[in-house]
Amino acid sequence: MMLVIDPEDAPPSVTVLSDPEDGFYQTITRVTMGKPLRLPAPVDFDLDTGIFLS
Repeated sequence: MMLVIDPEDAPPSVTVLSDPEDGFYQTITRVTMGKPLRLPAPVDFDLDTGIFLS
């Protein structure tokens, strides 16, 4: 699993890449920074991306 925080995106975004298989992430979930982002198992957690806003 990889978390990408991109404050330079328009609008700023947070992306989680998960389910790696054969060297590629199978699932990519992106939200606008400030909205909740579900981190899948094994983390299984709703991340409040508002913590990344300055």
